[in-house]
Amino acid sequence: MCIRDRPYAEPEFFVYLSKLDLSKVKIHAINESKMVFPREPIMSFEGPLGIVQIIESTIINLNSYPSLICTNAVRMRIAAGRNKDMIEFGLRRAQGPTGATMGAKYACLGTFQGTANTLLGFRTQGEVQVYGTMAHSFILSYTENTDLGSLRKIKGIDVLERATHYRKELNWTNTNYSELLSYLGYASCNPENFLALVDTYDTLNSGVKNFLIV
Repeated sequence: MCIRDRPYAEPEFFVYLSKLDLSKVKIHAINESKMVFPREPIMSFEGPLGIVQIIESTIINLNSYPSLICTNAVRMRIAAGRNKDMIEFGLRRAQGPTGATMGAKYACLGTFQGTANTLLGFRTQGEVQVYGTMAHSFILSYTENTDLGSLRKIKGIDVLERATHYRKELNWTNTNYSELLSYLGYASCNPENFLALVDTYDTLNSGVKNFLIV
């Protein structure tokens, strides 16, 4: 059913909507990223009551989510301390692509150093730093030594041989071997910026140990 056919929607209402003029609406708002306190208005509107009521839900939506993310980010910063690096990785769990990019933006406004959201990095022309790690699928793709191929060596050092030595020396031979291989492959491509995903199989008994081995 078209909204025009609903019994409570009078034809004059649609004429009114078609002629809406927001030029008389005045918006007063704090600067973005400014700290606010409870019961302190973030935005206020002046204008014809009908128009202000129509845009109210959209305005509240556009403010509530960003302020929620930014506030949580600041709380995390307070808990972690100023000397810790904090990176936003919320894309997969966010409320759609738009929510993901908006969430990343306001996490960074809340003192996070960067994000895994490459779209935000592109839109801000590098102002927001982009970081990343490996995917679970990348880790699962490794099964045997030959999967390393030419990535077995870094600066002439056989990393597989070195890792195998440390694995035995530390008596950590029960870690997931294919996970270790994936770490070696990733580290060979990112020797100066190796960041591992440690929860694919067993976080403490495999992931963390394999990371330390590499």
